[in-house]
Amino acid sequence: MTDAYTTLLAAISDLSEGTPVHADTLREAFDAAQLTSAERSGALRAACNDGYLSAPHQHLGDGRVAVYHVQSRTGSRKGAWQMLYARTDKAIPRKPVPA
Repeated sequence: MTDAYTTLLAAISDLSEGTPVHADTLREAFDAAQLTSAERSGALRAACNDGYLSAPHQHLGDGRVAVYHVQSRTGSRKGAWQMLYARTDKAIPRKPVPA
């Protein structure tokens, strides 16, 4: 388990199911851990794959899927679009076991 993934799990551990999560909500924790953008996105992908986060989406009926995004309100990327995730009900272990 990487430092980025551990940082993300710690940041979302107290969130209730359905709580929106995006880069702005994790920025403080990620910045404190001095994570690169690749580490940040990798941690988000891993959390989705492991079931701690989900990416709300809508099927458009023609085979396409729309994934929800929000605009950043802080930092150097203010105004940029960022993917929106939601916290699932899967419990985060107190002492994560390396994958």
